[in-house]
Amino acid sequence: MGAFRPVALDVQVPQPADPLARFSQVLQAQGEMNRNRYLQQQTQGAELENQQRQIQLEQSRALMDTAKGIDWTQDDAFEKFLSNAQSSGKVNPQTLSAMALQRAQYKEQLAKTDTATLAAEKERANQLQGHIDAVKGITDPTKRAQAAKLRASQILNAGLAKDPQTQQMVQAMASGQFVPSDEQLEGFENGLQDHSTQVDLTLKQQQTATAAQQQQTSATEQQLKQKELAYYNQYGGGPGISAEQQQMTAFVKNPPAGYKPTPTDFLRYKGSIAPLARFQIESGGGGGAGAPGNQVAQRFGMSPTAFDQAAEKYFTTGQLPPLGRGISGVSLNRALMNRAAEIHPEGNLASNEAAFAPTRAHSPSCKATSTR
Repeated sequence: MGAFRPVALDVQVPQPADPLARFSQVLQAQGEMNRNRYLQQQTQGAELENQQRQIQLEQSRALMDTAKGIDWTQDDAFEKFLSNAQSSGKVNPQTLSAMALQRAQYKEQLAKTDTATLAAEKERANQLQGHIDAVKGITDPTKRAQAAKLRASQILNAGLAKDPQTQQMVQAMASGQFVPSDEQLEGFENGLQDHSTQVDLTLKQQQTATAAQQQQTSATEQQLKQKELAYYNQYGGGPGISAEQQQMTAFVKNPPAGYKPTPTDFLRYKGSIAPLARFQIESGGGGGAGAPGNQVAQRFGMSPTAFDQAAEKYFTTGQLPPLGRGISGVSLNRALMNRAAEIHPEGNLASNEAAFAPTRAHSPSCKATSTR
């Protein structure tokens, strides 16, 4: 038997799969799934954004429709506007609440604004109104766009746009990206009219308050003048006349004995009574009899002991301190005499002085004095 030979068969032997290729296929599948999911989310996000934008447009349209037919020159125009918007049921209540809060803050800020700033605000609103009138009514699109661009540039250069939303809108107009319709301009015009009305109302309130304050001040001043006139009627004198002038008038009418009814003698008389008044001041209020010794001593810058010793010396010798004959010296001597009498109410100053005279005559100081 011959050897067996295998018959060649046309069979493809399968090769083992490449693990890297398999992983690449999985990644591609996952990437495709993620891409589809992202596109789906993007589509949903765009739809949600479109829905939100549509809601905003509908609410803006509802607010614009509500503003029609309202007289914005009236003080309560904005309150009527909010009431109509709420009654329509087309505006989100949160939006209405936010608008009411902003309105309250706006009126509070106006009340704190000074008169000059309010007048400037009114002028700014008038200028903006002029720019709006220059664009409204232009039907040709090209001419309207040119007019809007020109007026917006003038508004920006003059600094008439204050709040961020207005600035953004005017900037878009100046760059040619936005051309407002007449309806949009009317909405802006209503806001300006309302602002001017509130500014006028605030100015009137401030003027009324100022007038009331001035009236009260005038009444107070009138009362003071009446009291002043009553005083002059009772005691003499008059408004704008000094006390010295009144004294001189009284002196000229009735001069004291020895003086002539002239301004010169009035000055001489006034100079003569000044030392007397000073003496009365220095010798009174603690320098007279009956005042406590420590108070009198303090008045003359002495301690109570030193003051009593000087009084004792006067009582014993009859001699007073050599302080001269001025007003202060006279006042001190008078106080020492009073104090000596208080210490020795039953003493005899004359006998003490007579008894002390021989001793004083034999003292070295007296001998030296007698030899001169």
